[in-house]
Amino acid sequence: MTVYLAPTSNGLGSLISNLPAIDALAKNGRPPMLVLRSQAQEAVAKLVDGIAGTVLESDFSAIKMAPGDQFINLRDHPLQTDHIWGSDEFFATFPDTYFEDLFKTICADKGIEISYENLEPLKHRLCDVARGKIVLVPGSNGRQKCWPTSHFLELIRRLQSSGHCCAVVGEPARSEYVKSLLDADVEWIKTSAFSDAVDAISSALAVVSVDTGLMHVAIHQGVSTVGLFRSANMILKERPHTRYLKAPGCAPACLDAQFAHVTNKKINFDSSAGMSADQYYWLRWDCAEAEEKRCMAAISVDEVLAALLEVMHNQV
Repeated sequence: MTVYLAPTSNGLGSLISNLPAIDALAKNGRPPMLVLRSQAQEAVAKLVDGIAGTVLESDFSAIKMAPGDQFINLRDHPLQTDHIWGSDEFFATFPDTYFEDLFKTICADKGIEISYENLEPLKHRLCDVARGKIVLVPGSNGRQKCWPTSHFLELIRRLQSSGHCCAVVGEPARSEYVKSLLDADVEWIKTSAFSDAVDAISSALAVVSVDTGLMHVAIHQGVSTVGLFRSANMILKERPHTRYLKAPGCAPACLDAQFAHVTNKKINFDSSAGMSADQYYWLRWDCAEAEEKRCMAAISVDEVLAALLEVMHNQV
């Protein structure tokens, strides 16, 4: 019997956030065939133990399931299709409820009993250049998620003054925020492949990251992590080695743009389409405010530094 498992969404971070379900199935002798919702997720799947293989969702319909095979679609649960996660209406209905609370319920209703304890880490190798360093992840596919370059530079200055070494992971060709730090001569750990980035993150002393896939990697790998979030976000994971800082409420124009599309109704994805704005909602809009007035700019360097030092101290 083959179990086909489709994750809750289509990005790198979302697949990493679905690893407890994969882990639970594998530990119960049912290693799943992952029905991937984007080609980007293939890079993650290559580093996951306990799967039977992968198939892109755009090719899944051509597969003839055998008697006894099972397709578990984690995207079609009413908790997701009936609500726009992160919206004011969502939090009014489910106050103080975040992704992992919902994911545990979704999985239980699909017959998967998950645990967030003792998860298998992604396969990785030691990255010598990242050892003992605080790795910064400033880039994201959505510019509205990013923290100002000036804030990162001040954080680096203060960390270096206390004897810490910092380095950047990211792609300057794809992120102006990564490029701006490299232009300021911040050390860059070049990662030609996703696996290289996982190696660097897994080998770091600690990570400071905006809301992006590598932040979820750091949390999953057990690295001390400070995550920087917009307020309209619910992908928070409670871990002893993790601290979160959330920006104040976004400008109304930003929220209107974010929730203008009914993304919760999109159950199936065209995994052959690449990074299209039709499927990746954060590509459809940018922050409506000037750089210095963006909500993310309100997260102070003092707050980030205090959270980082606290979480690193607790991990000693």
